[in-house]
Amino acid sequence: MSQVRTVNFFVRGTIVPFSESKIIQFKNVKDKPATQATFANRLIGNKFPCYVSAFANYAGGHMFVGMDDKGKVDGEFLTEDEKEKVKKLIRKAIKKMKWPKESEPADENKDDRWDVHFEPVKDCEDNVIPSLYVVVIFIAQCRPAGVFTEEPECYEIVDNHKVQKVDFALLKRAIDPRLAEEG
Repeated sequence: MSQVRTVNFFVRGTIVPFSESKIIQFKNVKDKPATQATFANRLIGNKFPCYVSAFANYAGGHMFVGMDDKGKVDGEFLTEDEKEKVKKLIRKAIKKMKWPKESEPADENKDDRWDVHFEPVKDCEDNVIPSLYVVVIFIAQCRPAGVFTEEPECYEIVDNHKVQKVDFALLKRAIDPRLAEEG
């Protein structure tokens, strides 16, 4: 499961001691006033498959949800039911994606390609704030590469830490130079 444990607590309003990179992304998926979408639906609709593809096709990575782009902790208020819905929708979204056959889990109930943790958020006086979490989603590296969204599209994280669509010919060349020769 999750290979990196950066911190085991977060303090609301502070900035974490690490920054965004090709293997770490910070996300806030706040509700817009006109929508009634649940947190889980906003998370999965927030380019989630693009980030899964990008992390899996690179070196794996962690998405920290409930933080701004600078790493300031806001957190997300979640009930136990909402946390279960997040897990269910992540599982469903990942299952819809196109993965190399070799990476498919042997056990339908155990998928080592991803993991999710709900890390508690504390206030500045070191008290846990009830029901406030940073959602930490781990995506494992996939070898051979070639994880696609259901469209199918494939993504990578570029130097400015944004998700960008990968040119299929470049991806084929990265997976196996012999594939690029086939046209």
